[in-house]
Amino acid sequence: MKKLLMTCLVIVGLFTFLPLFGIISAERIESAYGIELLSSDAIILMRHRALLLGMLGAFVIYSAFVPRYQKLALSLVAINMVGFIFLGMSGYPVNNAISNLMLVDIIGLFFIAVALFAKYQISNTPVAQPQ
Repeated sequence: MKKLLMTCLVIVGLFTFLPLFGIISAERIESAYGIELLSSDAIILMRHRALLLGMLGAFVIYSAFVPRYQKLALSLVAINMVGFIFLGMSGYPVNNAISNLMLVDIIGLFFIAVALFAKYQISNTPVAQPQ
């Protein structure tokens, strides 16, 4: 179960970390989101978003190896993914790239659910007492 938990955390962490590469250039962001950034303000905001997602993804990956942070990491990344899906479904039309990212977050939520199940199993497994 520990390996399953760690694997799920690393996968979800990578899903969340990958947008960090958008910090390199506006073109990467435009390509990933299927949008055109028309102002320097929008570029700064989207690059900042990339930075925040990268930090969150790195924290989730870190938590795979430091169990005391796993509940916090799973909570934060779940809020992030549910929030993005909710905003994407809030009535505004979205392009194919955004729809695909929402699908990635839905897949990510599946891995979060598996990780939570594994975490629960680990925490409820009795530890053998020495005789």
